[in-house]
Amino acid sequence: MADDYDTFANAELALWPGVSWERGQTTRHRVLMLSYDGKSRRVVYPMSPSDNSGPRNHAQDIRHTLWGMGAQRVKPAKAIRRKERNRQPRDVVAQPVADDGRKSLADALSGLTVPL
Repeated sequence: MADDYDTFANAELALWPGVSWERGQTTRHRVLMLSYDGKSRRVVYPMSPSDNSGPRNHAQDIRHTLWGMGAQRVKPAKAIRRKERNRQPRDVVAQPVADDGRKSLADALSGLTVPL
C-alpha cells in the first residue's frame, strides 16, 4: 500500500516545477521532505495500508503543503475526446411507421358529435 502512496505522490510532484523532495522513514511512518525556494516542509504518511482514499488524500496533503510554500502547479493537459452525439446523420430520412390496422385517436374522434 505504501507503493500506492508513492505512486500518487510521484504523479503529483511531477506537476510542480522547482520542487525537490526526498523520502525518509520513522519507526511507524514515512516522511516526504518537500523543498521549494529555500523552504522545507514534511508530509507524514503511514507505512501500513489504509482505505482506498488514503493515497489520494496524501496527494492532496502534498498539494496543500506546496501551495502554502508558494509553489505553482502546472496544469495537466486535458485528454482530447470527441463528443458522441445521438443524432442521426442528415442524409437519413425518417421512415413512416407501418400501419397496423388500428384507427388513430384523431380518426376515432372525428365521427363523434358533442351536444351543446
